[in-house]
Amino acid sequence: MFYSICRYIIPRIVGALFLFLLVAEKLFAGPPFLTDDPVPEDYHHLDMYLFSTTDQGKDGTEIQAPAIEFDYGLIPNVAVNITVPYVANLPKSSDELSGHGIGDTQLSMVYRFLQENEHRPQVSFSPSYYIPTGYAKRGLGNGKPWVSLPFWAQKSWGSWTTYGGGGYALNSAPEMRNYFFGGWVLEKELNDYWTLGGEIFSQGAVSNTESSSTIVNLGGNYNVTKTLSILFSAGGNILGSKNIMTYLGIDWAIV
Repeated sequence: MFYSICRYIIPRIVGALFLFLLVAEKLFAGPPFLTDDPVPEDYHHLDMYLFSTTDQGKDGTEIQAPAIEFDYGLIPNVAVNITVPYVANLPKSSDELSGHGIGDTQLSMVYRFLQENEHRPQVSFSPSYYIPTGYAKRGLGNGKPWVSLPFWAQKSWGSWTTYGGGGYALNSAPEMRNYFFGGWVLEKELNDYWTLGGEIFSQGAVSNTESSSTIVNLGGNYNVTKTLSILFSAGGNILGSKNIMTYLGIDWAIV
C-alpha cells in the first residue's frame, strides 16, 4: 500500500504543483553540495531526500531539520522537484526575533538539453521558484517569491566526475538583492560504497547587509544499499562573512 501511494500519488502531486506554478507565474542545489549537477531524475523515477542543514554565522544560527525533497522524472531529460524545510532561526542578539516553523517552499525543474559524450559535457537549465511559505518577520522565509536561473554542466572520466556552473537570482524582497552565483565540484568514486568530493562556491551579496562570499565544502555519500544512500558535507567561508555550514541526509530511490 505504501509503495502504491508513493508511486502513483506523490509524483502526480509534485508534477501538478509544479505545472500549476509555471502557468500561474509564467514563469541553492545538488545534495550534499550547494552546487547542483545537470542530471535529471530518470523518467518516471522518484527519489526522496530527508535531510538537515546548519548555517552558523556571526549573527546567529539557522537550522533546517527536518527538510524533505522529492525529485520526479516527469518526461525523458526533464525532472521536477519540491523541497519543504522546517526552519529554526536562532539569532545571537536578543533584539531580533527567533522562531521556528515551515520555511519557504522550493519548486525546481531540470531540463537537460545537451547529452554527455566522449568529447563534451551534459548541460541542463535548472530554474527554481521559491514560494514565501515561511514567516519572514521571524527569519523563516524571504517574504516574497524569488527565482534562481542557473545552468549546470557535468563530465565524467572513469571514477572521476566534475560538475558546476552558475546563474542569476532575482529577489525583490525588502533589503534583498539580485545576485550572480556559481560553483564547481570534483568527486571521486572510491568503490561501490564511497564517493568523496570537494566544492568551491561563490555568490554576490544577497542582501543590503551582507557582502559577497566564497565557500569551500568537503563531503560525499555512502551507499547503504542500491536504493539508499547517506549524504554529508561540511565547510565554511574563505571570503566574506565567516559561516560554518553542514549537511546530513539520506537519499531513498523510492521507485
